Amino acid sequence: MNKKLLLTLVLFLIPLLSACASAPKAESPAETAEIATIALHSSLDLSQEGRQPILPQEYDKPFVAELLEKDSLVVGMLEEDRPPFFYHTGDGSMDGLDVEISLGIADTFGVKLVIDRTARSNQELYENLARGRYDMVASKFSMTPERAMGVSFSTPYVTLRQSFLVNKKLAAQYGVADYPYDHMREPGAVIGTVEGTSYESFVRRNFPEADIRVYEDIPSMVEAVVGEEVFAAVYDDLTFVQAIMKNYEVSLYTTIYTVEDLRDYICVAVADGSEDLLECINAYLMVNCYSYVLDDLIRDFPECF
Repeated sequence: MNKKLLLTLVLFLIPLLSACASAPKAESPAETAEIATIALHSSLDLSQEGRQPILPQEYDKPFVAELLEKDSLVVGMLEEDRPPFFYHTGDGSMDGLDVEISLGIADTFGVKLVIDRTARSNQELYENLARGRYDMVASKFSMTPERAMGVSFSTPYVTLRQSFLVNKKLAAQYGVADYPYDHMREPGAVIGTVEGTSYESFVRRNFPEADIRVYEDIPSMVEAVVGEEVFAAVYDDLTFVQAIMKNYEVSLYTTIYTVEDLRDYICVAVADGSEDLLECINAYLMVNCYSYVLDDLIRDFPECF
């Protein structure tokens, strides 16, 4: 079924909008290969100086009581930075929306925040969470039906739109004047995606007759579009806007199309059986009005664009 597409003109800045159970016990941080250092010079107060631990007996929720007893919240994030969600600043400290949310949840419980950044892929994050290595994952982690079979998701705190980055020259060559979706469904259409992401599954499911090229990372995928190696790449609107705003030459060769009726929901994930922790996370996200779209990210994290 064809999807209604809307051309995004990236040469103009986007208007800014206002934003307003018991689980398996996590492995000890000492067992992980490398735990991210929480530096003291971030725009966030990652030192948690003056935090007030809460006594476990004050809570009837089993997993929350376990969290309080071990006095730490272990959060899984990818090894590679994903600004504006999580990234190292110039002085080596960490910042970003996911770090902010993780810190806020840890402070709510009065426990230490431990960020485990040993995972090299979303699949590894998923498997580690399911095995109980983390208490939760906050890592620009997309909610998908496949992942929901093994872990549980919070309400979305960021909503992005699935998008296509299309090579202008190839579009003209194939007679694609407006919307690329029909051409992308044709046999042999060359489409790029990133290995191990929710978008790889989306491309394989929705374009079964395409020639799908899988890349190790986002820069390689974008370069493939610019270099006419692929007709189009599939990812979210945030990723393609960042690529163009950081290198305007990309806009000379490509156009972004957004799929209006397809959303990418970014959520916190917990292991199945941690519903009591998930209730607390959902309450925190709702009370603090975490409901971002692309414009909000540009407004609040301009240094990442």
